[in-house]
Amino acid sequence: MNHRIIRNRSPNPAFYQCNRDSTFRASKQICSIMLNTFPPPPAGDSAEKILRLAGRKFDPTPVAESEIRLRVRQRIRCPELLKAARDALAPDRTILTRILCAVRQSINPISLSLWERLRGVLMPSLRDRQIVWNHLAVRLEPSFARVVVSRPVKWVAAFALILFVVRVSPLLFLAPASLAESPVLVFATRGNAEILMGPLWQPIRGELDLQTQAKIQTQEGEATIIDHDDAVFRLAPNTRVSFLDRSDRPAVSKQETTLVLEEGTLWVLGLVPKHIRGITVVTAQGRVVIHEGSVSVSQSGGDSDIRVFNRSAVVWRHGRQMPMAAGEQIMLSAGRNLGAGSAQDGGLAKTAMDHERFHEPWVAMNLSRDAVHQREIAHLQQERRAASAGILPGTTLYGIKRLAERVDVMLSFSSDERARKLITQANTRLNEAAALLQAGGASEAESALREYKNTLLQVASGSGGSHAIRSLIQKEVVDGAPATVAAALPGDEAYALKQAVDAAIASLPDETVEIRPDLEGAALLDQLVVVKRQAERGDTSLARESLSALADSLASLGDPESPAPVSSDVLDEAMAMANHVTATIEGPAQGIGLSLGVPAKPFIEPRHPVRSVVIRPITSEQVVAKAQEIRGRIFVFGTKKARYDALEDQLSLIIRHPDRGRILRELSKVLPRDGLAQRVVREINSLSLQVKEVTASGGVAQPQ
Repeated sequence: MNHRIIRNRSPNPAFYQCNRDSTFRASKQICSIMLNTFPPPPAGDSAEKILRLAGRKFDPTPVAESEIRLRVRQRIRCPELLKAARDALAPDRTILTRILCAVRQSINPISLSLWERLRGVLMPSLRDRQIVWNHLAVRLEPSFARVVVSRPVKWVAAFALILFVVRVSPLLFLAPASLAESPVLVFATRGNAEILMGPLWQPIRGELDLQTQAKIQTQEGEATIIDHDDAVFRLAPNTRVSFLDRSDRPAVSKQETTLVLEEGTLWVLGLVPKHIRGITVVTAQGRVVIHEGSVSVSQSGGDSDIRVFNRSAVVWRHGRQMPMAAGEQIMLSAGRNLGAGSAQDGGLAKTAMDHERFHEPWVAMNLSRDAVHQREIAHLQQERRAASAGILPGTTLYGIKRLAERVDVMLSFSSDERARKLITQANTRLNEAAALLQAGGASEAESALREYKNTLLQVASGSGGSHAIRSLIQKEVVDGAPATVAAALPGDEAYALKQAVDAAIASLPDETVEIRPDLEGAALLDQLVVVKRQAERGDTSLARESLSALADSLASLGDPESPAPVSSDVLDEAMAMANHVTATIEGPAQGIGLSLGVPAKPFIEPRHPVRSVVIRPITSEQVVAKAQEIRGRIFVFGTKKARYDALEDQLSLIIRHPDRGRILRELSKVLPRDGLAQRVVREINSLSLQVKEVTASGGVAQPQ
C-alpha cells in the first residue's frame, strides 16, 4: 500500500484545533449559565441534597435535548471523510488481479508430472507383459476330465426332462380352479349407521369389509349388509343386530346362526338353493331359516313378527318347524302364538296376510331393491366365473390349453385324482361359457356348456361306485355349482349357466348323487318370481301373458301321474306366488283366466324315457283327498271363468283314472252350486252313458 497517499490525504491539524476551541467555549458558556441560574445553596444543606437539586436543574427540556442530539450527530457524521477513506482503501483492477493470481498460486496442488514419470518408470514393456500373461494363462486354464455317458442314461434323462415339461405345462396354460371370494360388506343406506369396535360405537363411512363378527345398529338411518352372494340384510331405523357367520356357502361352518336380531326390523333377501345350508336369523322367540325369498323379521320387546313376501321360509321354535310361503305371517310371543283361526303345527300358528301389506312403503321399497340387488349379484357371479376362465375358445393358445388338460388327466395316478381333475375341467368349461356370454358369443358358449355336461357324465360313468368320487360330485357339482349361479333368473344373461348346471345335475345317475335337488320345481319358481316382479312393477299385461304360459306347469304340480312330481313345499310356494300375481293383476278377490293342462314340455328333460304306469284303485280316504286337492287347484283363481277353465283341465287329467267316477261323485259334493258342481254332474252323466254303451256292445266296463 502507498502510505504516503493516505498521509497526504489526512485532515489538517487546524481541524482538530478548531474542535478543541469550540468544546472549550461551550463548556465555559455552560458554567456561566449554572452560576447565573443557581443561587448559592443555603448553609447547612448536605452535599447529597445539593447534588440532587443540581441534577433536577440540569435536566434539559425535550426541545433542547433534540437540538443537542442533532448537533452531535452532525458533528460525528463526516460523510466526506468516510468517502475519502473508502476511495483510498479500495484497490484498483490491476492490484486486484495481482492479488488473485498470488492466491491461486498459493493454493495450487503439487503437479502430477512426478507421478506420471514414476508410472512410466515402473510400467513393464509390452514384451515383458506378454511373457507374464502367457505364463499365467497356462496356469489358470482349468483341466477337464472326459466323462463317458451311456446311451440308456441319455434316454432316461431325456424322458425325465420331457415328463417335467409335460407336468409343468398345465400350470402355464390352465386357469386357477377356484373362484375369487366375494366379501361381506356393510354400508349405510340412508342416514347414519354404527358398528361396535371395542367398547365404542363408530360411524360407518362408505363400504366396510367385515373381517370378523360384528354388532351393527341404526338410529334414524338404515344400513345394508351384503353377505357374499348368499344374502342381503337391510336394517330399518332403530335396529340392532349381531352378524356372526362370515362363511361363503356351500362351505361348512361351525356357526349355525348367521345373524341375531336384538331389536328393530330386519329385511332378508336369501339367494341360497334349498338343498344347501340356508340363512338363519335368530330372534328372542325362535329362528327363521331362509333360502330363496324375501322375509321381514321384527323384534319388539318379547314378541317376534315374521312375514314372508316372496318365495318361502321356515320358522323353528322349541324343536318344531312351520313352513311359510309368500303372503303368510306368524307372531311369536313369550306366552303364546297369535293367529286365531289360522293353521297350526304343534305350538306354531300362521295366518294369511292382507294383500295391502305388499303396498306398504317399507315392503314396496325393499321388494324393488330385491330385484335390483339380485340382478347385480347374478351379474357379479357371472363376472367372477368369467375372470377365472383363462384362455378362451377361438384364441391361438386354446388348443394348447386343451392338450395340457388331457395330459394332466393322463398323468393321474388314481381314479379319485382323475375325477377331481375332470370336475375341475368341467368347471373351467362353465367359466369359459360365462366369459363367452359376456363377449356375445352365444354359439361358442352353448358348445362349452355341452362339454360341461358331457365331462360330468364322464366322471359319473367312471366312478365305479366309489364313495370318494360320489362325495366329490355332491360337494363340487350338486352343491357348489348351483350356489354360484343361484341369483340368476329367466331373462338374465347368466340364466343359461343356471340352466346348464341344472340340466347336468339332472342327467347324473342316481347312484352318483347323495341328495338330488328338486330342479323341476326350482325352475318353475324362478319363472314365477319373474312374473311376480312384473306384476309388482305394474306391467300387468306382460304378467298376465307370462302366467298364462305357465298354466300347464302349474296344473301338473302335485299330480302323482307327473313324471317329475314336486314336493308339497314347492307346491305351496308356487300356488302362493300365483295367487299373489292374480291378486295384484285383478284384485284380491279376482283372478285371471288360465287354460290349465298337462305341460307340453317340462323345464328339464327326464333322465329316462317315460314308462307307462298302471294306477291301482284307491281307497275312499284317497278319493276324498283327491277331490279336495282338485278343489284347491281350482280355487287358486278368483274369477268364475278362471275356475271353470281350471275345472275343465282337471277333468281332462283324470280321464283315464280307474276311479274316475268315484272322484267325480265326491267332487260334485265339495264344489259350490254356482255352475262348477253342475259341470261335474254332466261329466258323471256322460261317463254313465259311456259305460252303458260299452256294456250293450258286449264289452267290459271298468268299475267306476
